[in-house]
Amino acid sequence: MFSRVISIFIKDSEIPMINDNISLKGSIYFKLKTPERAPFIINISGLGNNRNSSFVQYFSEIFALDEYYVLAYDHRG
Repeated sequence: MFSRVISIFIKDSEIPMINDNISLKGSIYFKLKTPERAPFIINISGLGNNRNSSFVQYFSEIFALDEYYVLAYDHRG
């Protein structure tokens, strides 16, 4: 049986807020072959999760495998 490994890249970024003196920490998930003009999904976590939780990472990777750019950021629900 043949299996292939697909790498997901994660780029951490900061999103500055205009009216507040804070920046949201975020992560962008994508594949190397994701087209430049691919759809973008914002993964907003809830239930006390953040971008580092395994739940958020799992679903961000699922969408990234389907060639979406996925932004997951620290917005705790």
